[in-house]
Amino acid sequence: MQASRDMIDPALANAQHGFAELSDYLSRLCDAQRADGHRSGSELPALLEALARIRGGVSAESVIDLAPRELCAAALFDRVMFSDVRGSTWSPQALYARGSAGRVSRQLDGRIEALVVPLCSPLIEAEVVRRRLPVLVQNAQTEPRVCLPLIELTATTEYVVAPIVAGSSVMGLLHADTHISGRSLSPVDRDLLRMFADSLGVIYEHASLAERAERLRVTVGEVCDATVR
Repeated sequence: MQASRDMIDPALANAQHGFAELSDYLSRLCDAQRADGHRSGSELPALLEALARIRGGVSAESVIDLAPRELCAAALFDRVMFSDVRGSTWSPQALYARGSAGRVSRQLDGRIEALVVPLCSPLIEAEVVRRRLPVLVQNAQTEPRVCLPLIELTATTEYVVAPIVAGSSVMGLLHADTHISGRSLSPVDRDLLRMFADSLGVIYEHASLAERAERLRVTVGEVCDATVR
Protein backbone atom coordinates (compact mmCIF):
# COMPACT_ATOMS: atom_id res chain seq x y z
CA MET A 1 0.00 0.00 0.00
CA GLN A 2 2.83 2.40 0.85
CA ALA A 3 4.44 1.79 -2.55
CA SER A 4 1.19 2.61 -4.32
CA ARG A 5 0.78 5.76 -2.26
CA ASP A 6 4.34 6.80 -3.12
CA MET A 7 3.42 6.49 -6.80
CA ILE A 8 0.27 8.60 -6.46
CA ASP A 9 1.68 11.47 -4.35
CA PRO A 10 4.20 12.70 -7.00
CA ALA A 11 1.47 12.62 -9.66
CA LEU A 12 -0.77 14.75 -7.44
CA ALA A 13 2.07 17.20 -6.84
CA ASN A 14 2.72 17.43 -10.58
CA ALA A 15 -0.94 18.11 -11.27
CA GLN A 16 -1.12 20.85 -8.61
CA HIS A 17 2.02 22.47 -10.02
CA GLY A 18 0.50 22.25 -13.50
CA PHE A 19 -2.61 24.13 -12.39
CA ALA A 20 -0.48 26.90 -10.86
CA GLU A 21 1.46 27.30 -14.12
CA LEU A 22 -1.74 27.35 -16.16
CA SER A 23 -3.18 30.12 -14.01
CA ASP A 24 -0.17 32.31 -14.69
CA TYR A 25 -0.18 31.44 -18.39
CA LEU A 26 -3.89 32.21 -18.68
CA SER A 27 -3.26 35.73 -17.41
CA ARG A 28 -0.54 36.30 -20.00
CA LEU A 29 -2.69 34.87 -22.78
CA CYS A 30 -5.54 37.25 -21.93
CA ASP A 31 -3.10 40.15 -22.24
CA ALA A 32 -1.97 38.89 -25.67
CA GLN A 33 -5.55 38.57 -26.88
CA ARG A 34 -6.38 42.13 -25.83
CA ALA A 35 -3.28 43.37 -27.66
CA ASP A 36 -4.36 41.66 -30.92
CA GLY A 37 -7.05 43.86 -32.43
CA HIS A 38 -8.02 41.16 -34.95
CA ARG A 39 -9.30 38.74 -32.31
CA SER A 40 -12.99 38.57 -31.43
CA GLY A 41 -12.36 37.80 -27.78
CA SER A 42 -14.53 34.67 -27.94
CA GLU A 43 -11.65 32.23 -28.44
CA LEU A 44 -10.65 31.87 -24.81
CA PRO A 45 -14.18 31.20 -23.48
CA ALA A 46 -14.68 28.64 -26.27
CA LEU A 47 -11.41 26.94 -25.35
CA LEU A 48 -12.35 26.80 -21.67
CA GLU A 49 -15.75 25.31 -22.54
CA ALA A 50 -14.03 22.62 -24.62
CA LEU A 51 -11.75 21.79 -21.70
CA ALA A 52 -14.77 21.58 -19.38
CA ARG A 53 -16.37 19.01 -21.69
CA ILE A 54 -13.12 17.01 -21.82
CA ARG A 55 -12.95 16.90 -18.02
CA GLY A 56 -16.14 14.86 -18.18
CA GLY A 57 -14.18 11.94 -19.64
CA VAL A 58 -14.49 8.85 -17.45
CA SER A 59 -10.95 7.63 -18.12
CA ALA A 60 -7.55 8.87 -19.24
CA GLU A 61 -8.12 7.19 -22.59
CA SER A 62 -11.47 8.93 -23.12
CA VAL A 63 -9.88 12.30 -22.26
CA ILE A 64 -7.46 11.86 -25.17
CA ASP A 65 -10.25 10.59 -27.44
CA LEU A 66 -12.37 13.68 -26.74
CA ALA A 67 -9.60 16.29 -27.00
CA PRO A 68 -9.16 16.80 -30.78
CA ARG A 69 -12.88 16.60 -31.51
CA GLU A 70 -13.83 19.09 -28.78
CA LEU A 71 -11.10 21.54 -29.77
CA CYS A 72 -12.26 21.38 -33.38
CA ALA A 73 -15.89 21.89 -32.29
CA ALA A 74 -14.84 25.00 -30.34
CA ALA A 75 -14.27 26.70 -33.74
CA LEU A 76 -10.79 28.01 -32.88
CA PHE A 77 -9.33 25.94 -35.71
CA ASP A 78 -10.71 24.19 -38.79
CA ARG A 79 -8.70 20.99 -38.35
CA VAL A 80 -7.19 19.39 -35.26
CA MET A 81 -5.00 16.29 -35.17
CA PHE A 82 -3.78 14.25 -32.20
CA SER A 83 -0.60 12.22 -32.59
CA ASP A 84 0.78 9.62 -30.22
CA VAL A 85 4.42 10.00 -29.13
CA ARG A 86 6.17 6.72 -28.38
CA GLY A 87 9.88 6.40 -27.90
CA SER A 88 11.59 8.20 -30.76
CA THR A 89 8.59 8.43 -33.12
CA TRP A 90 5.20 10.12 -33.44
CA SER A 91 2.20 8.98 -35.44
CA PRO A 92 -1.27 10.48 -36.18
CA GLN A 93 -4.14 8.84 -34.29
CA ALA A 94 -7.10 11.18 -34.87
CA LEU A 95 -7.89 14.02 -37.27
CA TYR A 96 -11.07 16.10 -37.14
CA ALA A 97 -12.28 18.84 -39.48
CA ARG A 98 -14.99 21.45 -38.98
CA GLY A 99 -17.13 22.21 -42.02
CA SER A 100 -18.78 25.50 -43.00
CA ALA A 101 -21.99 24.47 -41.22
CA GLY A 102 -20.07 23.81 -38.01
CA ARG A 103 -20.31 20.03 -38.26
CA VAL A 104 -17.23 18.19 -37.01
CA SER A 105 -16.23 14.99 -38.78
CA ARG A 106 -13.37 12.52 -38.51
CA GLN A 107 -10.99 12.89 -41.47
CA LEU A 108 -8.18 10.42 -40.71
CA ASP A 109 -7.56 8.05 -43.61
CA GLY A 110 -5.30 5.03 -43.96
CA ARG A 111 -2.45 6.95 -45.59
CA ILE A 112 -2.19 9.47 -42.75
CA GLU A 113 -2.77 6.84 -40.07
CA ALA A 114 0.08 4.74 -41.47
CA LEU A 115 2.63 7.51 -40.95
CA VAL A 116 5.30 6.84 -38.31
CA VAL A 117 7.58 9.87 -38.15
CA PRO A 118 10.99 9.82 -36.45
CA LEU A 119 11.63 12.44 -33.78
CA CYS A 120 14.93 13.42 -35.24
CA SER A 121 16.58 16.74 -36.01
CA PRO A 122 15.89 18.97 -37.86
CA LEU A 123 12.15 18.15 -37.93
CA ILE A 124 9.98 20.74 -36.18
CA GLU A 125 8.10 18.15 -34.13
CA ALA A 126 11.39 16.82 -32.76
CA GLU A 127 12.22 20.31 -31.54
CA VAL A 128 8.72 20.69 -30.05
CA VAL A 129 9.15 17.47 -28.06
CA ARG A 130 12.69 18.29 -26.99
CA ARG A 131 11.94 21.86 -25.85
CA ARG A 132 8.31 21.17 -24.82
CA LEU A 133 7.21 24.40 -26.48
CA PRO A 134 4.67 25.08 -29.27
CA VAL A 135 5.62 26.26 -32.75
CA LEU A 136 3.82 28.30 -35.42
CA VAL A 137 4.73 27.23 -38.97
CA GLN A 138 3.61 29.81 -41.54
CA ASN A 139 5.22 28.48 -44.74
CA ALA A 140 4.63 24.76 -44.48
CA GLN A 141 4.84 24.14 -48.23
CA THR A 142 8.41 25.47 -48.42
CA GLU A 143 9.64 24.81 -44.86
CA PRO A 144 12.29 22.03 -45.09
CA ARG A 145 11.81 20.89 -41.46
CA VAL A 146 8.19 19.72 -41.76
CA CYS A 147 6.96 16.16 -42.23
CA LEU A 148 6.57 16.41 -46.00
CA PRO A 149 4.31 13.35 -46.51
CA LEU A 150 1.82 14.73 -43.97
CA ILE A 151 1.92 18.23 -45.47
CA GLU A 152 1.26 16.80 -48.94
CA LEU A 153 -1.57 14.50 -47.81
CA THR A 154 -3.36 17.28 -45.92
CA ALA A 155 -2.47 20.17 -48.29
CA THR A 156 -1.42 22.20 -45.26
CA THR A 157 0.02 25.69 -45.83
CA GLU A 158 0.49 26.71 -42.19
CA TYR A 159 -0.15 25.15 -38.80
CA VAL A 160 0.52 25.28 -35.08
CA VAL A 161 1.78 22.32 -33.07
CA ALA A 162 2.05 21.87 -29.30
CA PRO A 163 3.23 19.06 -27.01
CA ILE A 164 0.99 17.32 -24.48
CA VAL A 165 3.09 16.79 -21.35
CA ALA A 166 1.92 14.30 -18.73
CA GLY A 167 4.15 13.69 -15.73
CA SER A 168 7.74 13.87 -16.87
CA SER A 169 7.26 13.03 -20.54
CA VAL A 170 5.61 14.20 -23.77
CA MET A 171 2.85 11.70 -24.50
CA GLY A 172 1.37 13.34 -27.59
CA LEU A 173 1.22 16.21 -30.05
CA LEU A 174 -1.62 18.45 -31.17
CA HIS A 175 -1.55 19.94 -34.67
CA ALA A 176 -4.13 22.54 -35.73
CA ASP A 177 -4.75 24.76 -38.76
CA THR A 178 -7.33 26.94 -40.51
CA HIS A 179 -7.21 25.16 -43.85
CA ILE A 180 -10.92 25.48 -44.64
CA SER A 181 -11.51 29.14 -43.74
CA GLY A 182 -8.12 30.30 -44.99
CA ARG A 183 -7.63 32.57 -41.99
CA SER A 184 -3.96 33.31 -41.33
CA LEU A 185 -2.58 31.93 -38.10
CA SER A 186 -0.86 34.17 -35.57
CA PRO A 187 1.17 33.80 -32.36
CA VAL A 188 -2.11 34.02 -30.44
CA ASP A 189 -3.24 30.79 -32.14
CA ARG A 190 0.01 29.17 -31.06
CA ASP A 191 -0.54 30.35 -27.48
CA LEU A 192 -4.16 29.18 -27.45
CA LEU A 193 -3.09 25.73 -28.60
CA ARG A 194 -0.38 25.70 -25.96
CA MET A 195 -2.89 26.49 -23.23
CA PHE A 196 -5.20 23.75 -24.46
CA ALA A 197 -2.36 21.19 -24.65
CA ASP A 198 -1.02 22.13 -21.21
CA SER A 199 -4.50 21.91 -19.69
CA LEU A 200 -5.09 18.60 -21.45
CA GLY A 201 -1.92 17.20 -19.88
CA VAL A 202 -3.14 18.17 -16.41
CA ILE A 203 -6.62 16.69 -17.04
CA TYR A 204 -5.01 13.49 -18.33
CA GLU A 205 -2.82 13.26 -15.21
CA HIS A 206 -5.84 13.71 -12.95
CA ALA A 207 -7.78 11.02 -14.82
CA SER A 208 -4.79 8.67 -14.61
CA LEU A 209 -4.45 9.41 -10.90
CA ALA A 210 -8.13 8.63 -10.32
CA GLU A 211 -7.75 5.32 -12.17
CA ARG A 212 -4.70 4.38 -10.11
CA ALA A 213 -6.50 5.28 -6.88
CA GLU A 214 -9.46 3.13 -7.91
CA ARG A 215 -7.15 0.20 -8.70
CA LEU A 216 -5.54 0.66 -5.28
CA ARG A 217 -8.96 0.69 -3.60
CA VAL A 218 -9.93 -2.54 -5.35
CA THR A 219 -6.61 -4.19 -4.43
CA VAL A 220 -6.95 -3.22 -0.77
CA GLY A 221 -10.51 -4.52 -0.75
CA GLU A 222 -9.41 -7.85 -2.23
CA VAL A 223 -6.61 -8.17 0.35
CA CYS A 224 -9.03 -7.42 3.18
CA ASP A 225 -11.54 -9.98 1.85
CA ALA A 226 -8.79 -12.59 1.55
CA THR A 227 -7.64 -11.86 5.09
CA VAL A 228 -11.17 -12.26 6.46
CA ARG A 229 -11.60 -15.53 4.61
